[in-house]
Amino acid sequence: MGKRAFKVIDNQTGAEIRNAFVLLPECDSAARTALATYAEATNKPVIARWIKGWLIDIHIKRTQRHDSEGEKKRVLPEKKISAGHSRSPRK
Repeated sequence: MGKRAFKVIDNQTGAEIRNAFVLLPECDSAARTALATYAEATNKPVIARWIKGWLIDIHIKRTQRHDSEGEKKRVLPEKKISAGHSRSPRK
């Protein structure tokens, strides 16, 4: 498996952020589990709601995918997540 490198940029300063870890929750169940765990553990309720909403959006998109025969593919979430809003956190 090849290593993929991502350049993470601070949107406010344009500076590169070093030592960042990039998760790809749309295609990685471990990333979704990590995000759900972070949302439950953080003491920042706005970020927790945003992450939970994002995970719900991902789950909805995954359950709406169709397999090669055109039938709906049902994908269950790895971990139960609470309802939330899928809006970006305020800056």
